[in-house]
Amino acid sequence: NQEPWKPYKSKQGLVIERRPVNGSRFFEYRASFVSTVTPTQAIDHLWSHITDPVPNLVKKREVIRQSTTEVVLYDQIATPVVSDRDYTLLLRKVSSGNGQKYQLTYEIANHLGPPVQPKFVRVPAIRGSWTIEGLGVGAGGSKLTYTSYSEPGGSVPAFLVHGAQAESVMDGVLRVQDRLAKLSTQ
Repeated sequence: NQEPWKPYKSKQGLVIERRPVNGSRFFEYRASFVSTVTPTQAIDHLWSHITDPVPNLVKKREVIRQSTTEVVLYDQIATPVVSDRDYTLLLRKVSSGNGQKYQLTYEIANHLGPPVQPKFVRVPAIRGSWTIEGLGVGAGGSKLTYTSYSEPGGSVPAFLVHGAQAESVMDGVLRVQDRLAKLSTQ
C-alpha cells in the first residue's frame, strides 16, 4: 500500500517528489528528467562513475567487489552535527535486452562489508534506483527517473534529516543531468 508521490521541492526546473514509507519516519524521494542521450549512453555513463565518491559527503570509499554488472561499496560519510555514518551498498546494472530500458539499483548490504566501526553509526536502510527508458522509436533520447530512500540510523530526529535528504537527491540528480547534457554535446 504505497502513498502517491507529491511535489516537494524544485530547483533549476527539476522537481523532487516524496512520499511517506509505511512504518518509517522518513520519506522516499523521486526525480525525473529527459536527456538527449540514448538509454545505452546514459547507463554506460552512470555505471562508469558508480565508484566516484560524492563530493562533500563521502570521507572514504572502498570498492570491495566489482564486475561488469555488480559493485559492492563501503562508504564512510561525514555528517554535520551528528555522528558520522557508514554502510555497505550492493549496486546492480540490469538491462531489458533491447537497449531501450536499463536499471541501476542499489540497496544496503552491510553483511558484505567490514564489521561495525566504533566511531561510526551503521546506516540500517538505503535503497533506490535509476530507471532509464528510451523515448520511443525515432524519438532519440531518454527519460531518467531516480528514486531514493534511506534511514540514517541512530537517534536523529526525522525533521533534521528530511531537508538534507531532499537536497542530496536534488544535487545528485542535477549533477547527472549536467554531465549527460555535456556528453550529448560532445
